[in-house]
Amino acid sequence: MHPIERLRFVARAQDLPSATLAAEAASALVMFSDEPAALVSASRRVLSRQLSCGPLWWVCARLLAAGRVRDAAAEAISELESDTTIASSSLALDGLATERSAAGFNADDDSTEDVESDLDQRVHPGELGVELIDARVIGEGAAIVDGARWETFDRSARQRWLVGGVGHHLHENLWSSLVTHWSDSRAALDSCEVLVPIETFTHVVGPSGLVSVNELGEPDCPMAPELARLAG
Repeated sequence: MHPIERLRFVARAQDLPSATLAAEAASALVMFSDEPAALVSASRRVLSRQLSCGPLWWVCARLLAAGRVRDAAAEAISELESDTTIASSSLALDGLATERSAAGFNADDDSTEDVESDLDQRVHPGELGVELIDARVIGEGAAIVDGARWETFDRSARQRWLVGGVGHHLHENLWSSLVTHWSDSRAALDSCEVLVPIETFTHVVGPSGLVSVNELGEPDCPMAPELARLAG
């Protein structure tokens, strides 16, 4: 596929994983590696069509800030494809299930067969008092999530996990630009997407594992002042 057609595909795509969109965009944007102005223009245009795709903003910012665009694109694609967030989420849930099984184990029982059986079975997050929701993007003090999923999200759960993989946590200047443009978008006006305060959640799950929302670190994302304004 020609790079321009690939960018059009990214701009028009619906219901594809954000990491896939970002990787496709990175593969196409490298064609502008020797044309900085064209790279800025192409990045702005594709972002204006996929406003809430955190990893896409992350990719564009990395390429714009890079001294060697091709190397930055290859590194970004590699990170997106090797994202361990799903595994981190599963591992954290398994840890909670193990703790629950151990707490319920009767020390007077000579047999461990029942406990081992419990540990081998997948436990639904709700049974552990955990409610999860995927972030489209995470920024300073808030996140954007799917509106339909938010309507069914149990805000009374003991633990409320916000899941955001590679590229979902944006630098504050990118986040500010995103929210400015997103607030007037059809997705926001139709409530297809919802802006939610970060304190709604107790934990955040990312590539490095599960952390308390109060311990969410700085985003691994460069500044990109060129993206303060987007094409229409």
